[in-house]
Amino acid sequence: MASGSGRKPASKQTGKKSSGARKPGAVKKPTAAGAKRPVAGKGAGKRTDGRGPTGKGSGASKKTSAARSTRSTPPAPRPAPARAATREPAHLTPAQLDALLDRAEGLLESDPGRALDSIDEAASQVPPAARGDEDAIEREARLLNLRGLCLGALGRHQDAIVDFQRACDLGDDYAALNLIETWLNDRPDLAAALEEAERLRGRQLDEHCRFHVENYIAQLRVLRGEAEVARGCYERLLELYGERAPARIEESRARLAELASREGAPATLTALATELLDWFRPAPGQTP
Repeated sequence: MASGSGRKPASKQTGKKSSGARKPGAVKKPTAAGAKRPVAGKGAGKRTDGRGPTGKGSGASKKTSAARSTRSTPPAPRPAPARAATREPAHLTPAQLDALLDRAEGLLESDPGRALDSIDEAASQVPPAARGDEDAIEREARLLNLRGLCLGALGRHQDAIVDFQRACDLGDDYAALNLIETWLNDRPDLAAALEEAERLRGRQLDEHCRFHVENYIAQLRVLRGEAEVARGCYERLLELYGERAPARIEESRARLAELASREGAPATLTALATELLDWFRPAPGQTP
């Protein structure tokens, strides 16, 4: 930012000049009383330009006069160019950013490309979150998570992973779920997905995140062919949600059924998923 115009301060005015003001030191001598002023044509005959008698100036005087007349006047110094004022980049207020992200989220399903453009425009007007500013950090994480969802919807899964990871670094648990989902289905990396899920499991999570991280771990154990560990994961889900949230169990069963019918899956995977489906049900008398 420019702190000033760069111009020098204007000099102070000295006030108005009176007409006929003399230069300092040029005092006019008074004429003696009764003395007559020279009459035109009867004076000493000397010119007032210092060139001697009229028509008979000395050579030295002429040379001096000629040198004076041919000497060039030095150019006036150019004023220093004014420094162009720089503008501070426009920043969105928190309310403006929230409204823009809400609109982008509404466009995610129908037009992810347009949603991404809107998010990128917002990102250019959001300063980096200051350390300790939890509200700003949360908004930045939301922006990155939403951007990752847009990229994933456009098939740019590796780019989505980068944004999800950046949001995770800012503490966004929903971005961690999206990261696991991407590694589980779109850009398979079972080891990375399981590591992230186990990390997330150790955090204080809301109900939504808690269910999904437990369900992801169970699916990952099935995909890795770990039958006993997978069964234990589904038993844990029954303990947590079998009676109080049977709809969660039905949601988990639907994902397990997808694994059992996955095209090109090894026979051992299909058999394990099918076996788990036979007993993994809501508690008796509970309906979703």
